[in-house]
Amino acid sequence: MQRATRAARAAAVALLTALLALVGTLTPAHADDFDFPDGYPRSGPSSADTAGYLLQLPQGRIRAVLFTIQTGPSSEPLLAYCIESTVDYLRDHPLKVVGWDQFPGNNAFASDADVRAKVA
Repeated sequence: MQRATRAARAAAVALLTALLALVGTLTPAHADDFDFPDGYPRSGPSSADTAGYLLQLPQGRIRAVLFTIQTGPSSEPLLAYCIESTVDYLRDHPLKVVGWDQFPGNNAFASDADVRAKVA
């Protein structure tokens, strides 16, 4: 059981590291600083998803999924995941880069700088 817990924690750290890499490339001081082509950025199709680690959560086991973010028609897609592991995302859908205070989740991430600092 401890081995599974350690593996889940290691998976969570790996996923968080990937997110932070993505946030570092997609989250500017001001969202207006980016100039994406029309229709971008956008999430990729489900066919581009990559299965991640199997995670044990209090509500059961889930498979983490890495999805792609396309920043332009000829750019190499970026891998990303949602920090809320039980939240799905819209595939092949336009995205908008905004500040962390506009995070749409149902937790304190958007409103509490201490929570954002812990994630970062």
